[in-house]
Amino acid sequence: MSILGIDMGTTGTKAIAFDSQIVLLPVDDDFNTRWFPAFHAADSVFRAAENRLAMGLGTTSGISQVIDPYGRMTARSDLYTREVISGPTFTAAGRTLYTRWGDWFGILVSGLFGVVIVWSIVSGRSK
Repeated sequence: MSILGIDMGTTGTKAIAFDSQIVLLPVDDDFNTRWFPAFHAADSVFRAAENRLAMGLGTTSGISQVIDPYGRMTARSDLYTREVISGPTFTAAGRTLYTRWGDWFGILVSGLFGVVIVWSIVSGRSK
C-alpha cells in the first residue's frame, strides 16, 4: 500500500497508477464564492467512491473532509473556519469497474445516443 499526495485533477489516475489506497490532498478552495467549496467537496466524494480510495482533504478556506472508499464522509469542517478534524476510514482491496475500464460507459452511452439520433433523422426523412 502507498499513500499519495497529489492534485485534485489527477487524483484517480495517478493514485491507481501508483497502486495507492489512501490519498491526501492539500486543497486551496479560495474562489470568492460560497457555492464552489461545497461543489468541490461533493466531487471529492465521487472521486473516492469511483476509484475505491480513502481520501483526506485539507483545505485553506473550503470544506476539509475525511472520506472512506465507499464515498461516506466521516468527518468535515465548516466553510471558512480553522478546524482540526479526524474521522475513521479504512482501505479496500480491489478495483472498481470505473478504475478498470475508465470512461467507456459514458462513451458507449454517448455513441448509442448519437446512433439513435442519426437513425431517427434518417428514418424520419424517408417517410
